[in-house]
Amino acid sequence: MGNGAASANGAKQHRVLLVGQERLVMDALRVALQSNHMNVVSTSGAQATEVLKSVASVRPDIVIIGDRHDRPDLIKQLSALDTKVLVICPANRVVEARCIVAGASAILNMGQPYNELLQTIDDILAGKVLVTKAYLQEMQLVMREMKQIERDKRRKYERLTTREMAILAEISSGRSATEIAESSYTSVNTVRSHIKSVLQKLEVNSQVQAVAMAHQNGWLNEPLPA
Repeated sequence: MGNGAASANGAKQHRVLLVGQERLVMDALRVALQSNHMNVVSTSGAQATEVLKSVASVRPDIVIIGDRHDRPDLIKQLSALDTKVLVICPANRVVEARCIVAGASAILNMGQPYNELLQTIDDILAGKVLVTKAYLQEMQLVMREMKQIERDKRRKYERLTTREMAILAEISSGRSATEIAESSYTSVNTVRSHIKSVLQKLEVNSQVQAVAMAHQNGWLNEPLPA
């Protein structure tokens, strides 16, 4: 990508594109990097297309992503353009794995010392390989384990009948067994029987746990089977 710009004293000034929707984090990074003579441009980058347009315009030496949510699809697209990507995110093994497997040059956890950030940027810009083969394999293993967990959860959901899926959606919206029974012209005991079956099939002990699992896995956004 870019080769950096020259500062007033002739020293190389690296171009940095900051991507993130958290204003305080982005402002703090911008000020810190500018104080170290870097040419910094920011974008909220809500959509990957916006970030890619900024990359084409700015031609950064490095892209720093500072969102609280991992963005593996964006990282893959940037990596395909041979763009160096540093991700700053909360300490989370799964997030770390997603970013590294997607092609990030390095990961830093939020809260790490500022001098580590500068050193990591310097190492990346100097062409040092921070993602070793062993580290990448470790992250790939984390991803495989996570995908297996997700498949296991999916199988639990697929055990539910269409009626049980509908019941899960209704209790997720805060409706009681009595309200569900009244709206579906069935008995409260029948609804409670369905709820009990939902809990057993999802292998949870309460409606709260069932609802949390449904939200976490996006099941409530899926259309019910015909």
